[in-house]
Amino acid sequence: MSQKNLSAVVIIVVIGTVMAAGIYFFVAKRDYSAFASNQGDGAARTNESPPGNGWKVFRDSRYGFQFAYPAGWSVGSYHDRNIILLKDERNYEIITINSRINLALIGVSYCGAYPEDKRCEVLKTDGGCLTIDWGIDGEASAIIGYQDGIYGAGFTLYKITSEMKEIFRKILLSFKSIS
Repeated sequence: MSQKNLSAVVIIVVIGTVMAAGIYFFVAKRDYSAFASNQGDGAARTNESPPGNGWKVFRDSRYGFQFAYPAGWSVGSYHDRNIILLKDERNYEIITINSRINLALIGVSYCGAYPEDKRCEVLKTDGGCLTIDWGIDGEASAIIGYQDGIYGAGFTLYKITSEMKEIFRKILLSFKSIS
């Protein structure tokens, strides 16, 4: 390969890497401050009958699931991106839910490969088990499969404290697929 061709390949690889990083930071780390509240859009329902301890229930037939969340929090979504946001009483984004993850495409997670690692926690649910990866960068994540076995929901907790860990567990344990 000539020096000129090698230089062209290197330039293409560098440009591709920069573009991929830019897309990642735009999509994955974006501040979703302009999210639409689901309190009255007709598709989503927030049930004021809490499952206990003053919690509300978010139920949406479009997404095909429901889950409980603290009464003082708000729920919003980007239906075009299949993203649901949970914000606390101070309007800080605490949890993001990607409601349409193709389970066949995600591969093996860290906790799937190393389930005994101290950063991994398994929760037993009505539908089986799910694993929380408490992460190493201040965030936690979990994936829950739907009944169809093809798709699932990915949860990301952005603020790990002992209180937030307990809330995150309760939200995950309350998650249910609906028809």
